[in-house]
Amino acid sequence: MSYEKRLETVARLDAWLSDQNYITGLRLFRECIGETVLYKAMLRGQNSFNARKLTETLTAERDRLKATAQEQVSNEPSSVAELRRQASGLMNERAALKAQIRVLNDEEQRRIRAFRVLDIGDELDRIYGQIEFYENNGMLWEPPAETESDEMILRRYLNLRTYISRTAKAAEVAILPEKRKRLTEKLKALQEEKAQLELTETIKKHHGHVV
Repeated sequence: MSYEKRLETVARLDAWLSDQNYITGLRLFRECIGETVLYKAMLRGQNSFNARKLTETLTAERDRLKATAQEQVSNEPSSVAELRRQASGLMNERAALKAQIRVLNDEEQRRIRAFRVLDIGDELDRIYGQIEFYENNGMLWEPPAETESDEMILRRYLNLRTYISRTAKAAEVAILPEKRKRLTEKLKALQEEKAQLELTETIKKHHGHVV
């Protein structure tokens, strides 16, 4: 599980602990821990014992995920920490821009901010792609020698963006679990290749000149 996914789950568990709706808690239990013997016992209905066990178990899972996330980032190289810092700054900027768009009446100013929001989305995709490569491989990606022409690299990059969009949409509507799994794996591979290309000088220049 990625660092961001762990933090997201921790936030959801924190929110649940302030509310402790039994049915919602069961859904979180199944998602985070699985359909264990305890889970099946709690499905029989809410009572003081089941409610207490649900709270205790989800609290322990929240604490475990939080500790694992802290350990994960503490062992990362400074370059990955810098990527996370950049991502955090971009997400804050995007949130602020979206808030401005909601209250601005000037259409041109809204349009400028909307384009920046889209740019930030692309930047975040690139950053998280690099972080995911590190999490999956335990090492930072080193760009290969660029033997291909700039035109070929750029064409491949633009094609990948199209393939990723199409594959993501296909995975969303896939009915059969096997097909959805296959498409999800393909999507992950495409995203990793896209992240690798974004580290090349060709694509860096492309991002620097294309909105």
